[in-house]
Amino acid sequence: MPRSRNMARFLVPALLFLFLLPFLWSFFPTRSQAPQDHDPARPANFGVGFDLAPTYGTAAVSYPNGTVRSIIKIDGDASYSEMMARLSLYSSQHLHRPYNYAEGVADLPRRLLRDMRMLLGLPASGDVYTLSKMIKKLHTAAELLIGQPVASAEASIPDFACALYGEDIHEAFNYLGLNFYQFRNWDSYDFMYSSNGAHANYDPHVCSNFTEPDHCWKYTPNPGDPLAGVPWLLLVSYGYTYLESSAYLAVYPIVQTPAPFNSTLGYDALQDALNEEEYWERFRQYISSSMGPYLRNVTRLVLTGDAAHIPKFRHVLRDVTDSIWEHELEVFDSEPVFAAARGGAILTMKEIWHRNHPGDDTNMVQEL
Repeated sequence: MPRSRNMARFLVPALLFLFLLPFLWSFFPTRSQAPQDHDPARPANFGVGFDLAPTYGTAAVSYPNGTVRSIIKIDGDASYSEMMARLSLYSSQHLHRPYNYAEGVADLPRRLLRDMRMLLGLPASGDVYTLSKMIKKLHTAAELLIGQPVASAEASIPDFACALYGEDIHEAFNYLGLNFYQFRNWDSYDFMYSSNGAHANYDPHVCSNFTEPDHCWKYTPNPGDPLAGVPWLLLVSYGYTYLESSAYLAVYPIVQTPAPFNSTLGYDALQDALNEEEYWERFRQYISSSMGPYLRNVTRLVLTGDAAHIPKFRHVLRDVTDSIWEHELEVFDSEPVFAAARGGAILTMKEIWHRNHPGDDTNMVQEL
């Protein structure tokens, strides 16, 4: 009996310590809480961007002289596509870091489980593992093309992935031993939506040639109206499984919260439609109704998505825009599949340049 009591005296505290260990560990800095820069002795001379699209992933690299190269498009497996579809549903949303007031206590059981898995060297969750598999493939392809180790990168996610959070992206990078380049240092779980990268790929106000920084555009706000002259965009993303269309003011970050989308108007749905004209009529109505009160202000059209090359899609979209605006929209559509990854690479190169050249006040991108 005394022996059993002695064992209990040690066993209960040990179990309690193991249970609380992940919670205690969360108070110590990790890569997702304290991002690390490149080794100062070997500053990066390129920026890498990944885009985690609904059914595939892409990678691109940007160099200081303005050269941007698309690296690879990798189709996701069934688990990846299922995950992205599920995390685009509002019903999949849950508490997550960073927390609002008092949310941390309610989310403690989930965080304890994730932290325990990470302490054991496992991915924080099944979704993090699925993300890490895609990121690993993109990372391997990037290193092969660049010919150098890629220690850091940026990754964007679909605008409508409302239940895919910054903590998932950061923990996938941590699991792979990669550093996530974030642009808002005050947000420990910063991430970027795909439309931000897509517009950065085309935006003439984003400096891409850092060998001639004097030629980079410098933004000077108008004292009376700091948004004067900032264009409005119509962002249309057309994929095989979705259609997204929204109007935004072109101030970074353009997309800050999840955007609505339609999962019944992707190109695959057309193949199953009994009436093709009825499909395109619903398409027209969706595009026309997606701009809200900002319809007349739009001057630019940005196209993305793996089905954006379909001639019929472009023809019908042109009919819609011509019927709405008397002026012709400036169209950016040369890299619909790789646009987000290319823009992410450009923004990462911009961030690397600033970190390696402190004191350079060149405003590489329009930020307010």
